[in-house]
Amino acid sequence: MRLSNEVIEDIRNSASISEVIGHYIPLQKKGRGYRAQCPFHDDHDPSLQISEDKQLYKCFVCGNGGNVFSFVMNYKKVSFPEAVKEVGDIIGKHIELDEAPRKADPNEKYYELMKVYLEEANYLLTATRAGEKALKYLNDRGIDSTVIEKFNIGFNPGDNFMYKYLNQKGYRDEDIVNCGLARFTDRGLSDIFFDRIIFPIHNREGKPIALSARIIENNKEIAKYVDVMIGNEEDFTACLGFKIEGNDENLKELNLDGYKKMLNEAVKVYPNWKVVATTLRTVQTATTNDWKAMCYADGEIYMSKSYDNLEILDRVGGGDSFASGLVYGLMTTQDPETAVNYGAAHGALAMTTPGDTSMASKKEVESIMGGAGARVQR
Repeated sequence: MRLSNEVIEDIRNSASISEVIGHYIPLQKKGRGYRAQCPFHDDHDPSLQISEDKQLYKCFVCGNGGNVFSFVMNYKKVSFPEAVKEVGDIIGKHIELDEAPRKADPNEKYYELMKVYLEEANYLLTATRAGEKALKYLNDRGIDSTVIEKFNIGFNPGDNFMYKYLNQKGYRDEDIVNCGLARFTDRGLSDIFFDRIIFPIHNREGKPIALSARIIENNKEIAKYVDVMIGNEEDFTACLGFKIEGNDENLKELNLDGYKKMLNEAVKVYPNWKVVATTLRTVQTATTNDWKAMCYADGEIYMSKSYDNLEILDRVGGGDSFASGLVYGLMTTQDPETAVNYGAAHGALAMTTPGDTSMASKKEVESIMGGAGARVQR
């Protein structure tokens, strides 16, 4: 039969959303509704809320939500008519759908190719020495084996490994390119995603259709070509592997002696660094911060003026404004102390001015540097 609006409404009005969702996953009673661990993301605490009054569900972490049909479509990865039929079967209102002949999917061969690629990439990540560093990278960020297997995360170690693997499996170059797994270069076909962690993207039917990837050591390569490095102490540790003596996650103040010692070691590794700078923020409350900055150049540390008890209207843009002020100061004065004060003043202006500060004038920044209040009347 063809689904009429009357049949759809009859099944929807007859169904209890908790009964339907409870058919697939365990529910916990909460007040007049229910809650459950969301099946649409890696949920450890029950974040899926189910309202009997509204006959709706909503996950307040991943955002998935809707009515009984939406849940079945998302959970079972089926079409709307198939979801209506399945809900009807659950509540005892059985219907038959017209079985229209399905057209052959022209992309089926690509789905199979992607599946083979992802299975090998997952094996390389989880069961070989080549994937050990990538696996540790994921584990250190709370992505464990359960998540890796659930989302079929993998790794391509480079050296054109995956293209060679697919080629040996007999897959055509044209198909590998059409899947976005390799591209033509002056050296022939080469992997697009190499020396990267691989994250597959699936369609509603659960078939792999694309990839996303993350490189794990690119920061160290890029750092070789940087002359002005801006970042806080966590950045240097997490991205470049430098540790600061005397610092731990409980310290509210940066250990400047340890920071300077770390920088002295870092510039030996990266002699191209001429200036290193960072902002120093002490949070008093959500809307009141102490703010200043420091700059390292030629073995010396230069501190900016301190802006205490700033009334923060918008923290977004403070770091970018510091960077642009610092670079302006370096380009126009070549004096690191002046430059770090330009940066700190511009950052203070950005955070204490409502709205866009992209049109802040040099006069306004220099006024703050000279002692004027960090709030500017527009």
